[in-house]
Amino acid sequence: MEARDKDRFSVIFYFAIALSFLSSVKGICDPNGASLTGSSGSFTSPNYPNNYPSSTTCRWIITVPEDNRVKLTFHSFDLETCFISSSCTCDHVEIRDGSDGSSIELKEFCGGRTPGLTPVISSGRFMWIEFKSDSGTEKTGFNATYTADGTTPVESSSLSPAQIVGIVVGGVVFVVVVTVLIYYCCCKCLILECCCSICPI
Repeated sequence: MEARDKDRFSVIFYFAIALSFLSSVKGICDPNGASLTGSSGSFTSPNYPNNYPSSTTCRWIITVPEDNRVKLTFHSFDLETCFISSSCTCDHVEIRDGSDGSSIELKEFCGGRTPGLTPVISSGRFMWIEFKSDSGTEKTGFNATYTADGTTPVESSSLSPAQIVGIVVGGVVFVVVVTVLIYYCCCKCLILECCCSICPI
């Protein structure tokens, strides 16, 4: 085998190893928060598609490029159904709108409250996800992907022309109504020798 062919074979061999390693990262469980960066990616519960272990906590912190939001989609989801199906007090996935566990909660899913294919979207470029299993039933878990969503809403504090016109018209109407009420109270009532407590004269 020529040297060039050996070099080419080595590159392909190590590339295959790297791909294998990257695919295995998807199931890594880090309670301190595994960092996921870039415009897209994927991750799974530990051991997926086999059953996840009991008494386990995994966290992921997703960071997409500036001026993007995180769009998270679950393609499969199979967790334990809690005793109260509407409450996720057993195995669950918690999603927060930020880079840590103190951020505002977006969603919480479990066996009785599944996400379906509806994506969860953050307000900024960070999203924090926690998977936690108790000591009871074990299921296959989940498979999720994320993408960078560049449709970040632009907030504006300025009023539109229609809103300005509405405010002006409303103010004029208010002044007219108050003037008419004062006139009838103060003038008409005084003519009729009535007593009006709000009359300024």
